[in-house]
Amino acid sequence: MRKRVTGVLTATVLCLALSGCGNNQIPEMTGDQLQQIGEYAAITWMKYDAGNRSRLVELPPEPTPDPVQPEPSVPSDEPGQSGEPDQSEGMRPTEDTPVAGDSLSAEEVLGLPEGIRMDYQEYELCDAYPANQEDSFFSVPAVEGKKLLVLRFSLYNGSGQEQEVNILSKEAAFQVVVNETVSRRAMTTWLLDDLATFQGVIPAEGSASAVLLIEVEDGTEISTVSLKLKSDSNVCTIRLF
Repeated sequence: MRKRVTGVLTATVLCLALSGCGNNQIPEMTGDQLQQIGEYAAITWMKYDAGNRSRLVELPPEPTPDPVQPEPSVPSDEPGQSGEPDQSEGMRPTEDTPVAGDSLSAEEVLGLPEGIRMDYQEYELCDAYPANQEDSFFSVPAVEGKKLLVLRFSLYNGSGQEQEVNILSKEAAFQVVVNETVSRRAMTTWLLDDLATFQGVIPAEGSASAVLLIEVEDGTEISTVSLKLKSDSNVCTIRLF
């Protein structure tokens, strides 16, 4: 299509040049120069043509692979070998199968340096964090009818030497589950002590404070809280209380 448009516009450019030159001498141009003029005109025309604008951003849908047909099962007289899944014992694949990597620790999922330990401290419900907004450059308020659930953590360095911690680079996902029924992804904030974006150097035998925030309905009574962490293909679930 582009070659056809280029050819048409090249011819058009030549015709305009011949009809509008009058007594002026037509400059001699090589084939390459004519091709360049045609391509420039084609690109310019397609850029401003309304019928071609959407083609610059629309992508064709990816082909859907044909479903793989399972091989027919071979009948057998032995228990559990009939081709039908044995429902009497074992784990159901969608509910009871453990997630690969779910036995990892939070420190492993977040890729924390050796000797750095993440400990849960406490929680609080508030209307805004931090409560004293004058002491902080950034503040996160809860929307009307909701409260902020603030989970406090400590990053302790027991390695014997200072360690640089960069959780932001892991691009980890933090999912908070309240009372085993309410699941919220931790809010993305500009707070300097946000655990998800924490960056800093922790001295030997020192610690740093960090928080995760979610919104819950006003009046919610907190009974249990769990934290699910995921980074790349690594996941883990921590029961905070």
